[in-house]
Amino acid sequence: MTITTTATRIAYSATGGATYSVPFEFFDDSDLDVFVAGTQQTLTTHYTVSGGDGSNGSITFTSGNIPTAATAIVIALDLPLKRDTDYQQSGPYLADTVNLDHDRAWVAIKQLSEGLERAIQVPITDGSSGYDWPTPTASTVIGWNSAGTALENVTLASIGSAIFPGSSTDNAVPRFDGTGGQSFQGSGVTISDGDDLTVPGVIADAVFTSNDSVGTSSRLNFISWNSNFGPIIRATGASNSGLNFDSNGTGPFRWTHSNGVTTLATLNATGLTLTGNLTAKTGYIPFTTDNDGTLDMSAAQNFKVTPSGNVTLQFSNEVNGQSGWIILDNSGGHTISLGAEVKVPGGSLSLGTGTHILSYVSDGTSVYVTAATEVS
Repeated sequence: MTITTTATRIAYSATGGATYSVPFEFFDDSDLDVFVAGTQQTLTTHYTVSGGDGSNGSITFTSGNIPTAATAIVIALDLPLKRDTDYQQSGPYLADTVNLDHDRAWVAIKQLSEGLERAIQVPITDGSSGYDWPTPTASTVIGWNSAGTALENVTLASIGSAIFPGSSTDNAVPRFDGTGGQSFQGSGVTISDGDDLTVPGVIADAVFTSNDSVGTSSRLNFISWNSNFGPIIRATGASNSGLNFDSNGTGPFRWTHSNGVTTLATLNATGLTLTGNLTAKTGYIPFTTDNDGTLDMSAAQNFKVTPSGNVTLQFSNEVNGQSGWIILDNSGGHTISLGAEVKVPGGSLSLGTGTHILSYVSDGTSVYVTAATEVS
């Protein structure tokens, strides 16, 4: 018989059926290797063979071993390279015997050709006669020597390759491990798919709900900590374009939204404590009504005071650097006294019957109030 040029390996994607064709020549059932999802199967246990004797054939998976649909199946020739026929002097020389013997030789050549096609080879235009692989050595890679004439084992350090950990946290930022400049390790710092940077162990994330027209949430991710200036932060959200603050790293301070005001917070090197909610407004800072005369800087920045009797104008929770405006509606003509922390030009203010506009600024201890301007 003749021998075809059909490759001695075939791959299938399982259909759920039990039988698969073997399109190349083989001789014995044991000449075939069968793999399912990369695992070699056992003849008679997992499958049986039909055909062969120098022709093609098929395999049939046994009950309970039929691959599920879409599973990878590979059938490959594994013909033993041997010669069983021994021709004798003046003995029989039958055509069937001779043909079968020659067929085995050509099928073996096809099998070897399949292996050579899968081997790494230098181009035919290369003038060398071949290269030897170096002896396997742990923690090295194979590379060309400096002359490009031979393969050798090369340490990673000698070629400056980066070494990354085998696994990592999703979105983690890598960092150098040691001082060698080659090894990397994972870190707790992450950059989300939305480009939000988060640093654990500095300050936990804080989420503020915005009351502006967009109605979105403002997520604050603390990027880094500076002992002199406190946290460096960024804001995300459709209604936010940034945040600023006045702080020396510890103590109370006020977050200032770029579109409006804010709330007082207490900051230290281990955490952030908020005393209210961040309310974002567009283009202005609203006035807060406080008629008892004691103006709480942790509650607001601008105040409107309409006393119903004699009151003392004073401040609580003073914030270093906070400034604002006060509308004092004293249409009732009440007596307005000043708290001990309130400092005014000349030591007194004229706050008689009528409406007055005052401005103030605090250094964290005293509050300096300008002379009142009466309006109609």
